[in-house]
Amino acid sequence: AAVVLVDATHEDERIDVGSGKPQRIRDWAKGRAAPEPRIVPDSALVALRRSLGAHPIDTTALESPLDRISRALQDVWRAASADSVYRLTWAAEMDWSPEELQRMHTERLRDRATLGNVPLVVVSRAPGRLSDSLESEHAALQRDLVALSHHARHAVATRAGHNIHLEEPALVVETIRKLVWSVSVLWPPDRHSPRSPRHARRLGLVPHPLEVLLDERAEAIEQPPELPGSNLVLPLLRRRRVLHGVRP
Repeated sequence: AAVVLVDATHEDERIDVGSGKPQRIRDWAKGRAAPEPRIVPDSALVALRRSLGAHPIDTTALESPLDRISRALQDVWRAASADSVYRLTWAAEMDWSPEELQRMHTERLRDRATLGNVPLVVVSRAPGRLSDSLESEHAALQRDLVALSHHARHAVATRAGHNIHLEEPALVVETIRKLVWSVSVLWPPDRHSPRSPRHARRLGLVPHPLEVLLDERAEAIEQPPELPGSNLVLPLLRRRRVLHGVRP
């Protein structure tokens, strides 16, 4: 298992809901006990939709960044937004988010790394104005989210806002792809700790195309072409991989 957080909300984050006085979402918690999850059969969802009635589908143009997706996906988004069960689910999320964030806050008072050794990548939006106190606070809390796991790293978008998956989708896709590779190759299910990239290479496991092994400690460099002398390093690496029985 592994986790990718895409500009996730920190449990101590404050937001401005229009009052001019930013508040922490968890401050709205009422101390309620979360109900046990239930698996609802499809027949029950169909009956629920019928009982709630249908909502008209909004055909107005979608605002940015949703206007970046294809017209077909925009139609899917509109239909999903009009779905009565979706609306009920959204309302429940808004209702219970303060309780969930308060629970996370309490747990992290005891242990900052509540995910333990689960591999984690925190993807954050591009830095905002330094003069904006909420933006500065958001950036600091995003860095704190990296402490959720003992095996985590931080990736920051260059231009995207909160909807990184729409504004910089390549960053999200590549983050997930690299994490899946690292978990499957470096951290197989029968291990409690990851094997080193060097060990994986000796076992004959092909490295991810973007993982370049530079020295005996096998440090991963994401953008080797930008390194000084990379035109000399890359052929050497290819030769070392062949010597170890791994074709590049």
